[in-house]
Amino acid sequence: NAFLLLASALLVSNNLCFGIEGKPGSSKTLNMKKILNLLNKNEVYITSQATENVLFEDCEKINEKGYLIFTELQKIGLNQKRAKGGRLMEALKDLGEGREAVLRKIVGNRVEERVIYPKPFGYSRATTNPWDSDKEFKRRVIIFYTSNSPERREEVNKTIYRDMHKIWTEIGEADLLERQLRDYISQVRQQKNVIMFDPYSDCHNTIIPDTSFSTCHIPHYQNMLISSAKFNMQDRLKFSVGKYTYVIAEIEDHYTIYKTYHSLFVNVLKELAGEEEQNKFDNLAEPDWQQWFKKGCEFMKHHPDAD
Repeated sequence: NAFLLLASALLVSNNLCFGIEGKPGSSKTLNMKKILNLLNKNEVYITSQATENVLFEDCEKINEKGYLIFTELQKIGLNQKRAKGGRLMEALKDLGEGREAVLRKIVGNRVEERVIYPKPFGYSRATTNPWDSDKEFKRRVIIFYTSNSPERREEVNKTIYRDMHKIWTEIGEADLLERQLRDYISQVRQQKNVIMFDPYSDCHNTIIPDTSFSTCHIPHYQNMLISSAKFNMQDRLKFSVGKYTYVIAEIEDHYTIYKTYHSLFVNVLKELAGEEEQNKFDNLAEPDWQQWFKKGCEFMKHHPDAD
């Protein structure tokens, strides 16, 4: 799952909401642990209690953190009267839109209000649980699906066994690199007013099927591209206009996101599409990267602000 971890490093560096979903034994927990290792512990609020009461009662502590993580979101359906998760699911939708999540309760003769300030969240969920999120929730979250295939289980087991025979010097080196990556991601997360300038944007229609749900999901793909450009900002051309810094996306950003996220993105669109739209997913070919590069260069060459 190197692709998933690379994509995860990019999305958490850009403060995006994400989910990891799959069957039991498909390495959801292992992947979530590795993602959490990308974030400083003092920046994360972690909970396995998926109820609105537990969440909002602790809103002050949550507001002190940068990320909200649910380790077992499937429990939401077991703790709510409504199958779709009740008020907690609505709160997550609000956070997914970058808004405050508010819970108002009548206590005695007064109304109490508890607020969770806008912040990104992540979760893992077992798909064997009867609860499932709705389409509006999925529109707000970048979802990764883990595999439980024999090949994938063998790969995970090899990773576990390999960790058992590491010597202390290897572990020390790995810890150092991990700490350096965490610190770098923390720095990237603090960057404000960064906008991606993408000379390849006109090529997107060749890789994204045009369905009734594609318009509202394309921002996920764009956000991943922005994540890559911001993460590699030190190696990207950039310019400033007022308080804003524009970073120019490179063909490497598109290639990275295509390899790490495109198939998952398309699978979500396919799941949401109706039967009459399934043929739009046939014969999706990998981009001709040389042609993309040429089009991007032509775009920059003839842009009115190229100078």
